[in-house]
Amino acid sequence: MSRQRYGGKDALAEYGSSYAAQDEIKFIIADREDYLWAKSIIESYKLPDRCTVLLSPAFNSLDPKALAGWILADNLSVRLQLQIHKYIWGTEVRGV
Repeated sequence: MSRQRYGGKDALAEYGSSYAAQDEIKFIIADREDYLWAKSIIESYKLPDRCTVLLSPAFNSLDPKALAGWILADNLSVRLQLQIHKYIWGTEVRGV
């Protein structure tokens, strides 16, 4: 089972070198500035060589098409992840 770590920059500094193939790291992206920050972290720690990297657009903050376009334009080796339950059931339904 993959470990999950939270905490932003401090957590990355602490754990950056210890990620393994079974791990996943997810960045929630709200705007272009978030994307550029995440991209710099992904590249500086060479995260795709170590673990699965997920980028998820913040729901109702960033159009998934925009994030997909940035990922493709930069040829970034990550997975795009949508919070599909929010698209299906909305933001008020819990436990789905």
